[in-house]
Amino acid sequence: MLRCRDGAMLAHLAGAVALLRRGFAVFPATLALFAVLGSVAPVSAQDRQIFHPGATAVTGFSGAGASAEHAASKFIDPSGASLRVFDLSSLGGPGGDQVADGGKPFEVVAGQVGQVFGLAFDDGLRDGNPSGMPDLYVAATSLYGVRIVGRDAKGQPQPQQRGAPGAAFMSGQFGEEGGGGPGTIWRIDGLTGAVSKFADIGTNSGPAIGNIAFDPAHRQFFASDLDTGQIHRIDMSGALVESFDHGAVARPKAGLTPVKDDGKRMEISSPAFDSDDPATWAYTQAERRVWGVALNGGRLFYAVGDKAEIWSVGIGDGGKLAEDARREFVVKADSDLPVTDIAFDDKGDMYLAQRGKAGNAAAGKAEVLRYSRDGSGAWVPVPVASAAGPAAGGVALQYGYDPQGRFDRASCFGSIAATGEETASGGAGVVLMEPAKGGASANSRFVRLGATSAKVGDVAVWHPCEGPASAQAPTAATGVAVATAPIAGALAEAVGKPSAALQVELTGDAICQIGKPCSFVIKITNPASAPLEGPVRFGDAIAADGIGRLKDVSITSIDPPLDCKPLDARLPLSCTGGGGLGGGGSSTHKMTVVIAAAALGGAVSPISAQNCFAAVPPDTTVAGLAGGAAAPGGPGGGGPFACHRFTIEIPKDGGGQCKLLPGQIRKEGRCICRKGTSLVDGKCAPAKQPACRVSGQVRNADGRCACPRGTQAVSGACRKPPRSCPAGTTSTNGRCVPDSTNGGCIAGEIFVNGQCMIVEGCPSGMVGQFPNCRPVPRTLHTPSNDSDRPDSPGRQGGGRGGASGPGTNNP
Repeated sequence: MLRCRDGAMLAHLAGAVALLRRGFAVFPATLALFAVLGSVAPVSAQDRQIFHPGATAVTGFSGAGASAEHAASKFIDPSGASLRVFDLSSLGGPGGDQVADGGKPFEVVAGQVGQVFGLAFDDGLRDGNPSGMPDLYVAATSLYGVRIVGRDAKGQPQPQQRGAPGAAFMSGQFGEEGGGGPGTIWRIDGLTGAVSKFADIGTNSGPAIGNIAFDPAHRQFFASDLDTGQIHRIDMSGALVESFDHGAVARPKAGLTPVKDDGKRMEISSPAFDSDDPATWAYTQAERRVWGVALNGGRLFYAVGDKAEIWSVGIGDGGKLAEDARREFVVKADSDLPVTDIAFDDKGDMYLAQRGKAGNAAAGKAEVLRYSRDGSGAWVPVPVASAAGPAAGGVALQYGYDPQGRFDRASCFGSIAATGEETASGGAGVVLMEPAKGGASANSRFVRLGATSAKVGDVAVWHPCEGPASAQAPTAATGVAVATAPIAGALAEAVGKPSAALQVELTGDAICQIGKPCSFVIKITNPASAPLEGPVRFGDAIAADGIGRLKDVSITSIDPPLDCKPLDARLPLSCTGGGGLGGGGSSTHKMTVVIAAAALGGAVSPISAQNCFAAVPPDTTVAGLAGGAAAPGGPGGGGPFACHRFTIEIPKDGGGQCKLLPGQIRKEGRCICRKGTSLVDGKCAPAKQPACRVSGQVRNADGRCACPRGTQAVSGACRKPPRSCPAGTTSTNGRCVPDSTNGGCIAGEIFVNGQCMIVEGCPSGMVGQFPNCRPVPRTLHTPSNDSDRPDSPGRQGGGRGGASGPGTNNP
């Protein structure tokens, strides 16, 4: 079940919508790019919401239970919270190393999701439209221990330390009641609080997941697998679409020996398994064991091993991981603690959170570390405000606080939120520190998360940014931040960050004719002294006033190429590539396009339009708002995008575009009448159809003639089917008449007295072949007359009147 202890945390979304609108007002130039590159989807207000800006989500061990029964038996308490979401918008006064109370949180309990560590918020996009409220994702973990049960003599579950045949994971370990396991990632709906299973790495045998990260540019997740050492790419449906093997693929690129997974699996049915010994839990080898993951500058950064190394790999078109993995640096050489979480601020500085090894409490030496790039592009450590106690493995960036301890929404990256322990109070919670301060910060705070001192895990913060110092822009139709001119200024402070300070100028033809080439000139400049490092995301689209973004615009050439291959040679364009632009250098590209007549939908010439081009960091998007809002014209040049206004004209020959007549519509460039109508006297009119030939027929939906249901065509008219005729008759024209074909009898039968009879031969006294039987002829008997016999003596001589024949007169 879900528990929200404080009803005050559930408020109307209208305030969030208002803040979003005020954010748009801060960036008026951004609307220009939005107007071309996407479509505005209205943000609907919600009656209730779970998360508020600045919401701080914290994971931790749910505990052995509030009841003495659970505590004594070492069962996991299913009602204990595995996830808490706090509202830290006001801490009740200034800092000064104070201990504050996090208040009553929204909670998700172990009975729902089991034990979880990794956290990530998504972009709040729902059904293709921004909702202003993200969902939260949490991943299964073994970092607080792996607990198993066997069965006692009565068949009841009994906690046990060693593996044995029939052993199972303890209820509350991996959310088994909801179909979870060690590879499960859960989703918490930000609007309703509903918990559902999002994804499952089915091959994970028990070590579970190191951490997860959301990629807003491609709307996907990355999850590190402690069982195999692979990093899995997961789409928004929860499907695993790609796996990256650091040990086999990345290590050789740094000149290291490849290390393949040893194939071991957690066997809780084996006595070798010991719930107190992580060495028996089948973690993959340290050389390939990936813990924390995070995205920055179009690359996925990840931490490997207990003596942590930080690596990165590029993210290319379609969100696929590239083949350019590299080792960034090795964390403190004397450290043997894994880095379980990574975060970046708006300047590109990297924050790392260490944690004690799996199964143990946070080690006393675990720290939050900060790294920044120097002038050469190398990562160097930077002091960070000290925590009140040992770190617990989670780090995120949070809003800053004013002197009264309230959120400063204009300072989006004003403080660091890190999980840890507070030595004086003995509690677990979140340390809030100012990142700009070195050493102990005068405004550091420890926020105690409840009265329990249970183990705390990861932390994630939802902090939509606003104000001129922000490096995040308003959410676009795809739910991903779009770079703006103020953002470019902020990014310019990041040395060597991809597309940190790029400026774009755009000029082109003043008039473009339908069906004919039209050219635009794009100039991209790197005003910084340091060379540009890494890829850039390019975007281009054309929008016409009153029509919106045009979809049927062919790109005939880009000279020289952008070093970026879109899937389709058409506008709108969005792809990642480029890079390698020296300090102070620039590149100029001429793009030639052809606007098809079908793109205008019958608009009347001339048509006012604009082309906008963007060169933004690769972890942003170029699909923003569209729908006809006007953007400023001119070449621009003050930020990472620029727009050029021009006029679209239809030539006298129509440019291949037909003229719509009254009632016509345009389909695939043709002017046609709607179905059921035809062109008559220059306009579409209902089509006249000839009468049906059979009396009584009507036309059905597809225009064909047919008799009404229950009738059929008989003798030129629709009639009801005839009744069945008696034997020996047949239906003709609706009447029963004698059957002229033997009454319908088959061969070998004869129709006699209204029925078919089998006849095998002629009856007695008859001769012939049935049915041609005839009576046997009668033969008349006469006395024998020898004189009639041929051999009679009286016939000898053969002549009548012979001397010896009859009638001979004898003397």
